[in-house]
Amino acid sequence: MALVSSFNTEAAAPGTSSSTTADPDKVLTSAKDDTAYARLEVVGKKVEVFAAAPGNTKVVLDGELVQGDVRKIIWKDLSLTISDSSAVRVFVGGERFPLPAKQRVTIEFVEGKPSIVG
Repeated sequence: MALVSSFNTEAAAPGTSSSTTADPDKVLTSAKDDTAYARLEVVGKKVEVFAAAPGNTKVVLDGELVQGDVRKIIWKDLSLTISDSSAVRVFVGGERFPLPAKQRVTIEFVEGKPSIVG
């Protein structure tokens, strides 16, 4: 099942290169259900993002996103760490998810429901 899809760029797994894609529904891996549980928008210049399955068992995204990048979160269970919460906006169910100001933050999605860790 896919984890993150991109509107502007496609992130590659560590050790591979990333490429630009024109297809907004292009996902990192194949998925049977591409229901978006959340959307991540980068509003700052750049931000480091780490996304993995629970327990960091499968890393799906480990890299830098830049201003204008938009990612859909399409896994129900996901750990998402963002290096600077002020550089992103997270939307869940179309509504902005509140993040603490200007700090590293980890959001755990469990059954599609987010919560701040720590």
